[in-house]
Amino acid sequence: MLPEAGFDPWIEELCQPFDAETGRKGIAPGIDFRMLFVGYFEGIDSQRGIAWRCEDSLSLKRFLGFEPFDETPDHSSLSRIRGRLPLEVFHAVHQFVLEVLHDHKLIDGTLVGVDATTLEANAAMNRHGRWEDVDARGTFEAPVNGRMTLTDRPCRIVRKDTGEDWEAYVRRLAEADGVEIKSKSDLIRYDKDRNKRGKKKVSNEEWTSPADPDARIARKQPKPPTDEGGGRLRAVA
Repeated sequence: MLPEAGFDPWIEELCQPFDAETGRKGIAPGIDFRMLFVGYFEGIDSQRGIAWRCEDSLSLKRFLGFEPFDETPDHSSLSRIRGRLPLEVFHAVHQFVLEVLHDHKLIDGTLVGVDATTLEANAAMNRHGRWEDVDARGTFEAPVNGRMTLTDRPCRIVRKDTGEDWEAYVRRLAEADGVEIKSKSDLIRYDKDRNKRGKKKVSNEEWTSPADPDARIARKQPKPPTDEGGGRLRAVA
C-alpha cells in the first residue's frame, strides 16, 4: 500500500531539509520509517530490538526493500535519524498512514479518543477559603507586596435561586432548625452534623460560580477512615 500511495518520494521530500550536507549517503527515510512501523506493530520499544528483528526476518527484509543477504540498518543509524527529525515530521507520517488505511477501508474512523483531566476551578464552597489574584470583577489584580489579595466574590459559589453563598445558606437552615449560631465554629459544627445525618446535598442545578460559570461541583475521594467526615465536595472546571 505504501508504494502505491507514493510514500517514499513524499517522505524523502518531507525529510530533505533535515539531511546533512556532507558525509556518506544516509538511510532512505522510507526505510527508516518502515522500521519504526515494525517496532510499533510488533511492540518493540528499543532501537536495538527493531534493528535485530529486521535483520533476523526475511519477510521484514522484503518489506524494507532488501534482498535476503543484505544487511539492514544498524540501531545507531536509527537513533541518529530519529534525533534529527522534528516531531512535526512524525505527526505528518502518522496522518499519511491513517489516510492510506482509510482509503483501503482498513479503518472506519468511528472511534474517537479524548485525553482529558479534571482541574480545580477558581471557586470554593467557603468564601474565605482561598488567596486569589483576581479582583471582585473577576479581572487580574497585581499582587500587593508580593502577595495575592484575598477577595470574596470571585472564589465563592452561590445559590441560583437566592444568590446566597454557602455561609448564608447554612445560617438560614440552622435558623429554620432552631439552632442558635453564635460563631463561625458553631456554623461549621452544624454543617458537619448535617453531613453526618446525610442532609448535606449540593447539586449543579442549584449552585453556580459567578467567577467561573463553567465550573461544576464534583465529589472528592473519601478521607481515610481515621479522619472525621465523609466525602468532600469541591468545584471543578
